[in-house]
Amino acid sequence: MDLDAIETDSLQLSRAETNIDQLIENTVNVYQGKAGKAKITIDTKHVQTVSEFIDSLRISQAIGRLLDNAISFSSSGGVVELSTQQ
Repeated sequence: MDLDAIETDSLQLSRAETNIDQLIENTVNVYQGKAGKAKITIDTKHVQTVSEFIDSLRISQAIGRLLDNAISFSSSGGVVELSTQQ
């Protein structure tokens, strides 16, 4: 549905000032169980405090999809690293 909205230029974004580090922390928490079962470590030590005017739902979904793929395609004992920068 989102792709259709993008293609028809009708996607509505709900942007607000958001602490991206907190958004990442919340999203990582959702995937910790899957990562733990796969013996994958999610490393967020390079996530800095960054605040931006974004659609937090859409960004959280994107981070979640990236995390899901990274966990799915990493070897047991692997590390998935997340970082931010201004």
